[in-house]
Amino acid sequence: MCLCDLTPDFCDIGCCCDNVDCDIPDLSSVFSGCLDEVIYGECIESWLIFRVNVDPSCVTVTNKFVCIRPEEDNTTVSQILPALANTPLDSSYHFSWKGSATYSTHTKDFYRVDDTIMSHFNSSSIRGVLRQPSPGAATSSCVDRNPARFLRSISLSCTRTLTPQSCATDPSLNAQSYFTDISLLKVPVRESIQILPDNLIPVTPAVGPGWPKPREQNGSCLNVVSKVDYLIWYTIIGEIVMATVNMVLVDTDSDTNLLQKHTVRFQESCESGCLLPHSLSVQVLWAQTGLLAFPQNYILGAKYLFHCQRVKCPLVSPFAVTTEVMFVDTTVYSEPPRGTPQPKWKFPFDFFSRGTGELDGQTVTTNSSDLKKVTWDIMLVALLLLGWFH
Repeated sequence: MCLCDLTPDFCDIGCCCDNVDCDIPDLSSVFSGCLDEVIYGECIESWLIFRVNVDPSCVTVTNKFVCIRPEEDNTTVSQILPALANTPLDSSYHFSWKGSATYSTHTKDFYRVDDTIMSHFNSSSIRGVLRQPSPGAATSSCVDRNPARFLRSISLSCTRTLTPQSCATDPSLNAQSYFTDISLLKVPVRESIQILPDNLIPVTPAVGPGWPKPREQNGSCLNVVSKVDYLIWYTIIGEIVMATVNMVLVDTDSDTNLLQKHTVRFQESCESGCLLPHSLSVQVLWAQTGLLAFPQNYILGAKYLFHCQRVKCPLVSPFAVTTEVMFVDTTVYSEPPRGTPQPKWKFPFDFFSRGTGELDGQTVTTNSSDLKKVTWDIMLVALLLLGWFH
């Protein structure tokens, strides 16, 4: 195994043993400090193991890992897939067998964003993934192992080296290799499950029977692929329902570098109708802050409300779209300190009772003796006042 190969089907920068994904035999010419070692087997961190009870020849110890290779691990790819020995897989540009790692990202029976798109080689019933060539880590040359990702519409450009010999033999220059005998899987299928014909979506050319094959003539290479454009139709439940491919062919010198552009686009299918927004309501949220005597208006944010409608395709009448903007007051006003005045409140207090009989909405009960005492006190105060004025 390659210990620094952390991203399946992608060239890890600085990983000198990731030769397959980077599509460069000697990565020491690209990355500096190549001290990585390719180790075959299952590896775990060395601090977890004290002793291993296996054949020492099957054990590899590094400064961080202990790797154990099974004794029966002497099989080759030809032993795993004996049927491939007589199958011209190289003629199919987008086929690539890489074992179970190809399907490790699929955990559902539908495609999710960034899932690799599974492909099927019809003549040999071999599975793979749809590839989108991209420039290498430190070069503009095309790396053919970059996988296309579901719902990631993107265009990548890279260069191909043409020679008089590769003009007619390199499948990347042949338009037929981009769609002939290749189907996409409608939904992901595990390796242990047989693929049914209903789950195969053929890649069809956008131009009738297709395009002519490249050929070398008088120092020129004719009908070579310059642009590849895949258009994949999908449904809202993550199923692929149709796939087409379009090409642009050019004539060029047979000994030169050719710039290729590879595009993968996704478009939602209208077979079951499309969900389109027909109105947008923008609510600007504002509030008053600060003192009540001097409030300040502040915009707090905005809320976008979309109203959608499912329509059938193609549209035979204009589809109206409306937009409105509303200002919404979100101010929270504080309550008065003592609440709303009540009808039973009596204010101000009676001067002569001195608050004995009524207290801000409360009733004070007194006995007869206390009431007589209060009455005599009031009479005494009144007599003293009359005497003072006389």
